[in-house]
Amino acid sequence: MNAWPAAALVVRLLVGMVFLLAVAGKLRAPARFRANLTGSMGVPPALGAVLTPAVILAEATLALMLLGDMQARTFAMPAALLLLIGFSCFVGYKYVTADSVRCSCFGEADRPLSVYDLLRNGLLIGAIACWLYWPAGPAPAQSTPAQLALASAAALALAVGLSRLHEMIVRFRIARAPQAPALGEHVAAVMGRMLDNGLPEMLPGVEQAVALLFLSSRCPSCRSKLPEIAGLLAPAEEAGLKIRLVSAEPAWRLRRFLVGDALRAITVRVGGRRYARLNPAMQAPYYMFIGPSGDLQAAGLIGDDDWLSLRAQLEEVELA
Repeated sequence: MNAWPAAALVVRLLVGMVFLLAVAGKLRAPARFRANLTGSMGVPPALGAVLTPAVILAEATLALMLLGDMQARTFAMPAALLLLIGFSCFVGYKYVTADSVRCSCFGEADRPLSVYDLLRNGLLIGAIACWLYWPAGPAPAQSTPAQLALASAAALALAVGLSRLHEMIVRFRIARAPQAPALGEHVAAVMGRMLDNGLPEMLPGVEQAVALLFLSSRCPSCRSKLPEIAGLLAPAEEAGLKIRLVSAEPAWRLRRFLVGDALRAITVRVGGRRYARLNPAMQAPYYMFIGPSGDLQAAGLIGDDDWLSLRAQLEEVELA
């Protein structure tokens, strides 16, 4: 088998297996998929009840047609292309306009949609477009059992990788990220810019205790922390503690996420690599308490014992 017919076979099987994995994921928890359609993507409940089985049936039909090469060129691949383009445009719009969007396209629990999911769809759309553009390869009968088995194995490996692209990239980034500073260690300074006026800001700064807070607009629990953080700003200033929200997200998204000028005024935007130096695990809602000499005194998720202790101390300052 020549190179192009072999690649064409792998692409057809790949798309079919991706749809098959999507069906399997949705069937594990159809109620979750329906809930995300209505709650996260804004689909009316009545329409969501109809779309849930319709989407699963459509994906299953396309998967079987593609894996069996039944009308793949005349119907299945063009239909898969249109379905992916339409769905990608819809969720892409939601990704930009909504703070947190969930899909459960492959049965994921509560992970929000990420740019890596959109990248996966883009790769599939490009592969299908190339498959449709180039002339058809030989019929399946011309492929030997060994060639078909090898193409199926390659397609399955690629399909599993694409279905878990987000998780793989996140784990890779965490593995390559520098180690988080241990308690008592000096925290290396990074430069950022204030969200409200664009002025440069050095973190953690010098000769002043600082609390660096890491929130994400796509983290539902982070939004619930905003009123609590806003209420601590005044007593923290009185106690000599500087509070800074640190983010690598776009400015427009941060302005929509942060309610009130007070929170925007303490927000510092940094580049992705500098953000990873401070928060390698990309945790949220996460905090770091850094002493005046730049040593790390405490770190953890907002709401743990150390955070509650600090909040109690600041509340005492406010009442004094």
